[in-house]
Amino acid sequence: QTSASSLPSNDDDEWDFTARTSSGESLHSHLLWQVNLAPMSDTDRMIAVTIIDSINNDGYLEESLEEILAAIDP
Repeated sequence: QTSASSLPSNDDDEWDFTARTSSGESLHSHLLWQVNLAPMSDTDRMIAVTIIDSINNDGYLEESLEEILAAIDP
């Protein structure tokens, strides 16, 4: 669970996900967990998961938007 102290604030110069998680959870699993909390259509969920799968361990997209679109609609 996320506590108020683990959320970014205006006082933080930079929010660091890895410094804020005590469980050692990966960014990928955390984002998937968040997607599963949000009510959305199957299509929106597929888009969200495809984008999350395109994010590397440093939090950057590894694929172009064109590649992500092709993965969603082959």
